[in-house]
Amino acid sequence: MKLLLFAFFNLLQINSNLSKLLVELQQEKNLEKSIVSVSISNLETKKSVFNYNSEKYISPASTIKLLSTATALSILGSNYRYETTLSYSGYIQNNTLFGNL
Repeated sequence: MKLLLFAFFNLLQINSNLSKLLVELQQEKNLEKSIVSVSISNLETKKSVFNYNSEKYISPASTIKLLSTATALSILGSNYRYETTLSYSGYIQNNTLFGNL
């Protein structure tokens, strides 16, 4: 029970510190017109762990591409090459495909 209480209070402290950090970040001169939105969920329970402006809909622009790229590089490695195969069914007559790609 003591460990559970410690974890709960520790999580509250992290949430408080993260909220303060995000508020300070938005007050930076170069970021004063920016909007920060964060939502962190437990992947096992699907429950929200931390939210900051999560109700605001903002377009992620290219930032989500950075996360996808970093994940792919981490899992697949930089030498991975995706192969695209092209196949068909049907027949070709006079350079025309009669069928499906």
